[in-house]
Amino acid sequence: MANYATTTKIIKGTVTATEASDTSGTVSAAVNDYIQDLDSTGTPIISISTAMDGGHTLIVTIVSGDNPYYAGQHVAD
Repeated sequence: MANYATTTKIIKGTVTATEASDTSGTVSAAVNDYIQDLDSTGTPIISISTAMDGGHTLIVTIVSGDNPYYAGQHVAD
């Protein structure tokens, strides 16, 4: 079995209007800050997905890390 060295970050928050990533305390700022952290360490982003949980609750899931399948470096199981 492959060794998936991944990290999953789930960010959940209320969105009531258009947000800018430079507004502290918003979901967009939290997502932007996490992506900036990954970029500063050279950690690849494997997946970003979103879902709504009811009216205005947004869930953002970010999967990052070194994945041999994603990087094209698959080693036989």
